[in-house]
Amino acid sequence: MAAEFSTSGGNTTITATWTAPTQRILKVVSGKAHEQWDRGAGNHGTEKTPVVWEDLSNQDKLDIWFEYVTMMSTNDAKAYDLASAKKEVEITDDDYDLGQ
Repeated sequence: MAAEFSTSGGNTTITATWTAPTQRILKVVSGKAHEQWDRGAGNHGTEKTPVVWEDLSNQDKLDIWFEYVTMMSTNDAKAYDLASAKKEVEITDDDYDLGQ
């Protein structure tokens, strides 16, 4: 997989390319997208006109997969930042030891 940053003004675009056998990519993308679909991601239509998994195109599945990857990357970055900030301000009993 190759990725690159492209910055223009105040915006940055990340472009990633993943080349692998078609069946492998479809298996990975479809597998995770289906799991997310089962959890409510994607367009499920309406009660009157429902959309079922079999109706989705490969692009629809890729969109669900990409939304998941973006969300997880953002959540992981937030968790890392919180853990780092917590570590910086950890207070121990030794910090209050008055030597008595």
